[in-house]
Amino acid sequence: MNDDSQEYDILDNKYNLIKTIGLGATATVKLAQEIGKSEILAIKLLKNSDSQTKNFNLKNFNSEINTLRKLNHENIINLIDSGNGTVKKVNGITKQKNYIVLEYAENSELFDFIYFPKRGLGEKIGKGLFKQLLSGLDACHKSGVAHRDLKTENLMLTDKYQVKIADFGFATNIEGKNESNLLTTFLGTLSYASPEVISKKFYKGAPSDIFSCGVILFIIVTGKLPFCKAAVQDTYYRNFIRKDAESFWKMMEPRLEVKVSNEFKSILNSIFTYDAEQRITMDELMNHAWLKTDMPTTEEIAKELESRKGEVQTMKELERQEMEGEEYGGVYRSGNLVAVDDLTDSLEREIKDYVKTSNPYKVIIKDKNHCSLYNRLLCYFDKYVVKEKKIEKDNNYFRFNVIFDLEEEVKNLNDANTLIQNLEIKIEMKNVSNDQCIIEWSKLKGDKMEFFELFQQFVESF
Repeated sequence: MNDDSQEYDILDNKYNLIKTIGLGATATVKLAQEIGKSEILAIKLLKNSDSQTKNFNLKNFNSEINTLRKLNHENIINLIDSGNGTVKKVNGITKQKNYIVLEYAENSELFDFIYFPKRGLGEKIGKGLFKQLLSGLDACHKSGVAHRDLKTENLMLTDKYQVKIADFGFATNIEGKNESNLLTTFLGTLSYASPEVISKKFYKGAPSDIFSCGVILFIIVTGKLPFCKAAVQDTYYRNFIRKDAESFWKMMEPRLEVKVSNEFKSILNSIFTYDAEQRITMDELMNHAWLKTDMPTTEEIAKELESRKGEVQTMKELERQEMEGEEYGGVYRSGNLVAVDDLTDSLEREIKDYVKTSNPYKVIIKDKNHCSLYNRLLCYFDKYVVKEKKIEKDNNYFRFNVIFDLEEEVKNLNDANTLIQNLEIKIEMKNVSNDQCIIEWSKLKGDKMEFFELFQQFVESF
């Protein structure tokens, strides 16, 4: 029997679960408040799954709790509470859930402020954000913690745009569990993983985290990924293996929309070193010349990020609606939302102008030959090593999954000590009129930036 006076789902008779603000492979994140108090919180709820997967996810969940209890720093997300409790839903149904109560970072992921506006933040703002990342990571390392999954999605921003390192599910003792002081589990996100992890060599946690920071720094400043594949397989990164950083920058600069300084190149050259023993240390990083001049004030950082906030909020609200199963229609063009029904007179424009602002992405294409579009989509993926599974197809609809196959070097990582995922996406195409077709993309697994870059390449291929 439901309680008509209950407005929200309630956790442990203590927390109101107001709405979903994040949805991952293993957990759902809810905006919440402790009953009778005004402070806004974020509560991570472990998803239900089969027993084997649940045991693995619960292990990581508990690892995150135990790790956060060791840490106390202004650039690390703060643990408030945790436990196994009862969620009482508005309809009266109850469920048991493992949960973590965390400090709420109002402005969500740093990733959003880079990808959604489709541009990097430049060197000056990048310095300020990177310095905060290093400060938080230095505190982790000094507390004996290696993060092992650093990426722009795991850097949160407070209401004042302060960086907070989050998601410690893959964190571990930085000295390992044996006398060698090396780590033996290969995990993280492929685009950010260090070459020693990709090469399946036992590795030190600190240099591997620092390599991931270099990928983050490159993205913050330029808005681009530095490598097209996992490091050891990548044409660009092989220059660092050959100790030829100059050739890397000659290849990279035509891809960049902004000119970068020699000091910026220097700090990244020292981070992207192939030999982890030769990689720059944390103390050397924090004292690098690039971080010694033209450091932005907190006000300058906030001003730049605030200028992007409207665009980001629109995107995040559409994502939230998607997660909650709400119906909506809209496409994104030059920062404005336009109703799908209002596009009739505008569909002759470039297809790149009609990209929906949520995940799954949506492209609206004017084409009477829908079979031709279907074949074009399939041909697009012929240049990638993929596994394709058609699920459903008729005259007005088709759907298939595209699972990107791993390169041989990374395939060898797939064992009990490996948790690195490749990219998996779902694509759906629907006819909505005689001459209008909608193609939607969804990321099922893998890295956000890799997914979005692939989607953008697809859009620009028309």
